[in-house]
Amino acid sequence: MTPQRKQKRAIAIFSDMDGTMFDHQLTSPTRASKNALKQLQNHLNKRKIPLVYITGRSLELVEEAIETHGLPQPVMIAADVGSTIYRQGDHGWEKCLIWAERMRSEWSPSTAKQLGEVVMSIPGAEEQADEFQSEFKLSFYVDPDKTSVKEVRNILSQQELLQTNSGVKAIVSGPLCVDGPNSPRRIFVDFLPCNGSKANAATFIARDLRVPMDDIFYADDSANGLDALNAVGKPVLVGTNEPDIIEMLHEDVYISSYPNIFGVIDGLVFHGILPKSKKSYLEGTSKNSGLPYTASAGNYNL
Repeated sequence: MTPQRKQKRAIAIFSDMDGTMFDHQLTSPTRASKNALKQLQNHLNKRKIPLVYITGRSLELVEEAIETHGLPQPVMIAADVGSTIYRQGDHGWEKCLIWAERMRSEWSPSTAKQLGEVVMSIPGAEEQADEFQSEFKLSFYVDPDKTSVKEVRNILSQQELLQTNSGVKAIVSGPLCVDGPNSPRRIFVDFLPCNGSKANAATFIARDLRVPMDDIFYADDSANGLDALNAVGKPVLVGTNEPDIIEMLHEDVYISSYPNIFGVIDGLVFHGILPKSKKSYLEGTSKNSGLPYTASAGNYNL
């Protein structure tokens, strides 16, 4: 009798984009990160592992980042901090109408506008440009030199509209550089439908892919991915500039000291998706302790 081959469990790789898959302070990828991303794509193809991006970017900005930074192509995208989901269709990306209807049924634009007025009363606050807004997301920046992230969270926590079933939730993250090298650091404030989050989007997509949440790998570097990091079975926080979020993580979240794609690879090795023998990918790569870093060239053969 021929022994039956043990079937491998289905897994999927979910990831944030800015500061996780690439260094958003750079306008183009380094030679080391380009090589790492290319080899990661080869490994995904070889094992037929689906890749999903869960990001604060809009669909258009996701496509721009994929092109600019040479990122692997995903099978699905959760954009706008999880409030919009897209699948690959016959003619490109198609919005998931079931998810959109769920967000629409919860979303209260008038409540979000009222909360936005509260944010605009905070010193250093400004509304983000139209390209960063979406149907179910209202977003602001706050200058951390004028109001700290802790103060922003305290102000919002006192708002009755966020303590009742108002249909709106607030996510505060940062401070992070807004765009490119030498750009200003800003706190991000996003108002979303009450169930519009990276974690809920990840759960919906995992069911769509028929992969249990325990077998979902998720990488992020920011507080807006905190709920998703705490929800999946194989999480990694990559080298972050928001060290205060570490105390809010579940104890089983792996914390990598490596930045962006190198932290993703470190997490994949830790969770056994890549073999431990491949830890050599990270040789020559600078670790990040919440300070500016430079990833030097290395040899990344997955």
